[in-house]
Amino acid sequence: MEALEHPHIVRVYELLEDNQNIYVVLELIEGGNLLETITKIQSQKLSFTERDAANIIYQVMLALNYMHTRRTMHRDLKLENLLVEFEKDEAGQT
Repeated sequence: MEALEHPHIVRVYELLEDNQNIYVVLELIEGGNLLETITKIQSQKLSFTERDAANIIYQVMLALNYMHTRRTMHRDLKLENLLVEFEKDEAGQT
């Protein structure tokens, strides 16, 4: 996982372990997961459009294609494991 470098894949910086645990040091993604994001959008009566969904699926497919060409697979693909990073404007607001 440390060798994977793609704009739609969370960067793994380091893997550490002791006798009882494995620790994974990841890139910070502040937006939470996709399930939380969709739930929040729906609770605020905002629109999550077909275009939004298509854009997300496109990004996931790009990442999966990259992984598969490197003979790596994701074994637990679900909304909770898709992290969301919102674009920021010039003032740093999401």
